[in-house]
Amino acid sequence: MENKILYQINSTLKSVVLKNQTINLLDSNLVNGLKFHKNTVSFTLELLPEQLKESNEIKKVIENRLLDVKEIEKVEEEENLKEKEQRENIEKDKNKSLGIEKDKKYGIQNFSCIKDEFALITISGQFNNDKIKKDKVSLEIMFLDHENNVILKNTANLLEIKEFETKRFLGNLKINEKFSTCTIKISN
Repeated sequence: MENKILYQINSTLKSVVLKNQTINLLDSNLVNGLKFHKNTVSFTLELLPEQLKESNEIKKVIENRLLDVKEIEKVEEEENLKEKEQRENIEKDKNKSLGIEKDKKYGIQNFSCIKDEFALITISGQFNNDKIKKDKVSLEIMFLDHENNVILKNTANLLEIKEFETKRFLGNLKINEKFSTCTIKISN
């Protein structure tokens, strides 16, 4: 990065030609000790006696040109950030189309257990697989009463789950006892 900035500073100094001179500042050997450190440019400019009275004007021209370099650098940095963002979005879209999402949570998601007015309990959710293919995933579902006592325990199997595949599950059950909620966990 510093080399790139030094190159731009050199180019800027080469673009400045003083009055009564035919060579730019850098090539005329008027610039000595050019350094760039901690975002600061420093150098010594040797001027001829007739150029000293214009030294403030020369300084302003150089500063303005260097500020232009800084603005260009800022614009380039913003463009690089946009390009990086676009590449990340393309990668994210590509991964999504393959079913791979970085921030996707694996395991059981969106689980619900709802009892309707006819005492029918609907169990639904999905299992998001990770990068390892699984022949079988066993889900243990426990149905609880209002005191968190187990009324019924059941096991359901999801078979042949590919890498990063999402399998949805849905089931219905009728229980005559006082049902409150249910829990689910992977049992294998």
